[in-house]
Amino acid sequence: MTNRRVLAAAITVAVLGGGSVAFVMWRSTAEREERVQTLVDAVASELALEKPEPADLRDLLRDRLDRAPESETKLALLEQLSELAETRLESPEDSLDFALQMLDVQKTHAQGRARVERLLAALKRWDDLMMYFETWVKEAEGTDAVEELRLLVKIGEIREREMEDADGAAEYFEKVLAREPNHTMALAALARIHERNGDWA
Repeated sequence: MTNRRVLAAAITVAVLGGGSVAFVMWRSTAEREERVQTLVDAVASELALEKPEPADLRDLLRDRLDRAPESETKLALLEQLSELAETRLESPEDSLDFALQMLDVQKTHAQGRARVERLLAALKRWDDLMMYFETWVKEAEGTDAVEELRLLVKIGEIREREMEDADGAAEYFEKVLAREPNHTMALAALARIHERNGDWA
């Protein structure tokens, strides 16, 4: 039986950039899949093994996570775990759980937030996504106008298109216009909502 400590060490080398696999932010499904495959191949090559099962990789990465002393290391391992759960284990709920743990480590972590946003949308957990967006809007107020505006637009879009809450959507598009009066998307959305509701004066 393969020595689990040796395999775990090899995975850590792959994940944290000590070997040929550097930890990076993945921007597309194809790239994420490629990076997970690279991780699997790197571990197999390191130990001259057949490709390990994804579930074994998950367990070993969890073991490393439990013993990781630094936040940066934990974040790297959690993102790998989230990616592995999504692309190889086909478990978006587990992937989301690991992404949320990234925010437990660092609540403003950009990659973690992007992952949580994407996974909640994929799972159509709109109420949960709205809760996180509301929190992030409050945190962005006065510090990041661009992100605040993006989130307000996203809330409006999701309320209108996914939650069928036209009045709630209009409220957020109004907030967008209060910050940027000529915001084209918000203006068009409000016109569409008012026309649908027959609200034109």
